[in-house]
Amino acid sequence: EDHKGALRPTSAAKLILLARTLFVEAYDRDFLGTQGTKRSMNAANPANGPSAGPTRMSAARNEAIADARARKEELLRQARDDVKDNDAITARAKWMEKGPQVVSKARRERETKLVLEELRIASGDLQQRRRVRLLQFYDSLEKQYESELNDMGLAFIRDRY
Repeated sequence: EDHKGALRPTSAAKLILLARTLFVEAYDRDFLGTQGTKRSMNAANPANGPSAGPTRMSAARNEAIADARARKEELLRQARDDVKDNDAITARAKWMEKGPQVVSKARRERETKLVLEELRIASGDLQQRRRVRLLQFYDSLEKQYESELNDMGLAFIRDRY
């Protein structure tokens, strides 16, 4: 600091570097599960020699990396399970949505069969009534011809044998 309390540029640069280092260490600790990098450990404590820190750090770092990987794989497994559950729910919902359509289609087909059966029965009944009416019509015509022939003095032969 100078005499007015302002930070000198070199001090500000050092502060930014220190803040970045602390941020990286916090990120490593919180998200990767590690205690820091070799560089930050050696830079923070240069008394640790090159042989003392890296050996302990590499075992701890490998374990932390393995733990982070295991956590990540567990999250991925949970995400896959969630996707499977969502797919099953979607398939069930589609099936439930199609249920009324299938039921209504089956009802329409059943009603169509019933209507066709009723039409067939009605057609047969109508044919039978027409036959009866035609026979009645022919009988009335026969009686009319017989009465006309009788008026003229002629006879209508009914039974020959």
